[in-house]
Amino acid sequence: GGSGPVFLWVHLFDPHTPYVPPAAFMDEYRHACLDAGQVLPEPLIEPASMQANRWSKPGEFLAPVNNRAYADFLYDAGVAYTDRLVGRLMSGLERCGLADQAAIALTADHGESLGENGVWYDHEGLFPPVLRVPLLLRVPGGPTGRIDARVGNFELARTLLELAGPGVGRGGQLNTVGDDLMQLARAGAAVDRPVFFAGASLLELGLN
Repeated sequence: GGSGPVFLWVHLFDPHTPYVPPAAFMDEYRHACLDAGQVLPEPLIEPASMQANRWSKPGEFLAPVNNRAYADFLYDAGVAYTDRLVGRLMSGLERCGLADQAAIALTADHGESLGENGVWYDHEGLFPPVLRVPLLLRVPGGPTGRIDARVGNFELARTLLELAGPGVGRGGQLNTVGDDLMQLARAGAAVDRPVFFAGASLLELGLN
């Protein structure tokens, strides 16, 4: 109830190891790939194109897979499944008449290494595949286009608070951390803008 702003946080766990979207979706996805003329990779090939890793152990989702292309295919399926879920959410907002007035942010807490730098199907280290994640903002009346400036997810808090309007969530310090991403988008921030990042273990810190 009430006429104030509404905040909805939806946390989707796909794509994430293990790469196992629902079986019904996987069947649909395989058929769609075949209909598009794609050749589906085999789980096992000679010679192997991926190293044994934690997910290659008996009982894990890549046992006894040794084809990197097959594991990548499963990851792509997880991305497609997530896209389907986001589509359902957007359709729900449209049915409720909220889509045109909603500010929407889509991002991830980390990326995934698919064999880069010797990291197989995990998010260890401070490598580009882990640090670079999608960040999409759709704001009614906001700027459009792609921004090349580097930004950090920690700046989303300030951005969303600014969008919510005066007097919302101003009791803490989140609204003072980083920059308002909408202002950066309008100003065309420098591509080499420094951003802070930290590893999940809190043992890896850096400035890039």
